[in-house]
Amino acid sequence: KRQVQALTLWLLPRFGGLGRPQDRAGRRRQQWLSTIGLDLLAFSLLYVLEAGGTFNYAALLVLPVLMAGVLTARLFALATTAAVALMLLLVAWHTPVGPEAPALMLQSGLAGLGLFMITLMAGELAGRLAREEQAARGSLELARQQAQLNRLVIQEMADGVLVVDRQSRVRAANPAARALLVSQGLSPPAPFGLQAQPAWAALH
Repeated sequence: KRQVQALTLWLLPRFGGLGRPQDRAGRRRQQWLSTIGLDLLAFSLLYVLEAGGTFNYAALLVLPVLMAGVLTARLFALATTAAVALMLLLVAWHTPVGPEAPALMLQSGLAGLGLFMITLMAGELAGRLAREEQAARGSLELARQQAQLNRLVIQEMADGVLVVDRQSRVRAANPAARALLVSQGLSPPAPFGLQAQPAWAALH
């Protein structure tokens, strides 16, 4: 029974992707709220409270928008950016009417447009990096399989194959070569020097 429990605990992480979609969606919402959501709330409050001040907190909103573009799906990232852009326009709309009101509305609209561009560019770059990483992993796996195939072919060859360095040390030898180096049985596994045995002097 304990062995079954240990095997189950060992296999559980490998089947983590088989969870229910509702569980994964809830986990994504919790991650969004704990990272991007808190930043959006804090920076939006700073922007609303200091809307008429000398310091512009709109630049701080770039950070959660950029994180949303990188860490979340494109639709969710665009929804986050749309909420930020609407907040900027609403704050500009609720400012007292004056000669600076049209300029503030234009500034908020341009800021929202810039945030949309940042979201799209960040999402595209993150997707490209993920695709390149996946392709690199696939190439590495193919190279590993090819190396295993080459080793298997060399090990099963009837002809002897030796890999010798400049110091006459054998770095690799298949069983056929190891059988040719001795009168009976197999020579010791590589690495070994060709100067070690008098019978190998001609080969050296």
